Amino acid sequence: MRIRARVPDAFAIWALAFGYFAFYVPYSGLSKALSQGFLPGMNGPVSGFTFLPASAVATTLVLLAMAASVGRRGRDGRGPLGPASPSMRWGTLAAGLATAVIIATTTINYTFTGISILFALLLMRGGVLILAPVVDRLWGRRVLPSSWAALGLSLAAIAVATSDVNSYRMTPLAALNIAAYLGGYVVRLNVMTNLAKHHDPDVNRRYFVEETAVAAVALTAMPALAALLLPGPIAGELRAGFTVFLATPAVVPAVLIGLLYGCLYLFGTWIYLDARENTFCIPLNRCSSLLAGVVASYGLCSLLGRRPPSTSELIGVVLIVAALEVLMGATLLARRRAVMAAPRRIVLFVCGGNTSRSPMAQAICNDELARRLDLASRGGAFRRVEAVSAGLTTTPGRSFTPASRAALQRLGLVPHDHVTREVTRDLVAQAEAVFCMTEDQRLALVGRFPEATAKIRRLDAGGDIPDPSGQDEETHHRLAVQLRDLIRAHLPAFAG
Repeated sequence: MRIRARVPDAFAIWALAFGYFAFYVPYSGLSKALSQGFLPGMNGPVSGFTFLPASAVATTLVLLAMAASVGRRGRDGRGPLGPASPSMRWGTLAAGLATAVIIATTTINYTFTGISILFALLLMRGGVLILAPVVDRLWGRRVLPSSWAALGLSLAAIAVATSDVNSYRMTPLAALNIAAYLGGYVVRLNVMTNLAKHHDPDVNRRYFVEETAVAAVALTAMPALAALLLPGPIAGELRAGFTVFLATPAVVPAVLIGLLYGCLYLFGTWIYLDARENTFCIPLNRCSSLLAGVVASYGLCSLLGRRPPSTSELIGVVLIVAALEVLMGATLLARRRAVMAAPRRIVLFVCGGNTSRSPMAQAICNDELARRLDLASRGGAFRRVEAVSAGLTTTPGRSFTPASRAALQRLGLVPHDHVTREVTRDLVAQAEAVFCMTEDQRLALVGRFPEATAKIRRLDAGGDIPDPSGQDEETHHRLAVQLRDLIRAHLPAFAG
C-alpha cells in the first residue's frame, strides 16, 4: 500500500540542500569579488577583515530574527521555548561560540589573495570529512569501511589540489584561519550530535534557537572586542571596518554577503539537525556547497573575466564528490537493509463504509508515526509500523468523502490514495491492534473473528465515535481533531 500523508517531508532535506546551494553561489562569489576588487566601480581590493564587521552585523540581524521567530512558536505553546523552558545549556553555549568562529572564518577564507573559491572549499570540506572518522575514533566510536574510503578520497583530493603549487598561495594566516574553521566544526558537530538531531522537532527547535542566539551575538562581539583591545594590523583593519568602511560604497556588497550567509545558515543548520546520521547529513551539506563553489567560480570567470578553476581543483572536486557518494551510498544501503529486515507491524482501523472515520484515522496515525519514528522514508514500503483501514459494509471503489478529505487538509495532511475495502480475516490476523469506531462494530468484528477478540477494541473506550456522513465540513474537522487526540493517546502502545 502506498501512503502519501506528509510525503513532501521525505524530500525536505533535499529542498534544504537546494536552498543552501542557491544562497551559497552568490555568497561565495560576492565574497571573492569584493575582497579582490573585481566588482564594477571599486577602487581596489577590500581586506576580508575590513568588510567582516559589516557582514557580521548583517548576519547577526538575520540570525536574531530567526531565533526570535522560532522562539515565538514555543511561546505560543507549540514548542519547548516558553516561560517554563530551561535556561541556556553549556553545550549550546560552546556550539554557538564555535558557530560564530565558523561563520567568520568561512567568509575570511574566500578573501585571501592566491586562494580560489574552489581551493578554499576543498580545504574546508575535505578537512571536515577527514575530521569525522578521526573524532569518531577518539570518542571510541566504530568507523565503517566506507568512512575510511571517504577519508582516503578526501586526502587524495587535498593532495591533488595542493600539488599544483603555481595555482595557489597558502600563507600562515590562511592556514591558521582554516584550522580555526575546522576546530569550530569539531566542537559544533559533537555538541549537536549529543543534544539534538532528534526525532522530536521541539528538541531540535530548542537547540537551533540556543545555538543561533549565541552565534548571533558572538559573531559581532568577537571582532568588536578584537578591534577594541588587540594591537596589530588585523585589529586595525577590523577597526576600520567598524568605522570608516561603513561610509564607503563597498559596504553595500559587504552587507549583502552577511544577509546571504544568514539565509544559507538556516538551510545548512537544518540539514545538520536532521535526525539521520552525520554520515548522511554532512556529505549532503558539503556537496551542496562544493557544487555552489563550482558555479560561483565559473560565474566570476564568465561575468568578470576571472581565471577559471585549475585542472587540479576540478579533479579535487570530483574526488570529494566521490567521497560524499561513498558515504551517502553506504549509509542509505545500510539503512534500507535494516528497515527491510525489520518485521512489518500493522494497526488496523475499522468503521462502516471505510470512507470517513477509518481512513481519516489511518492518515492521521501514519502522520503521527512519521513524526515519532525513525523512518528511512515516509512511504509505506519503509515503515516499521503502518496504519491501514477497512470497513464492515463497504461499497468497492469509493474513496474519501469530500468533507473527510477537507478535514485532513485542515490538519496539514496530504490525504493518501484511498480505495475502500472490506475487512478480512487475513487483514485482522496481520494487525497487532484493531480499533473500531463503535461498540456495535467491535461486537460485529468479534463475532466474525473470535480468535482476534483480545486485540479488537474501540478507539474511544469512553463511547462511540458517530458516523459523520452527510454532516458539514466543520463536523468532519472536529472529528479529525478527536481522532488525532485519541490516536496520540494510544500511540505509545504500538510506536515503540
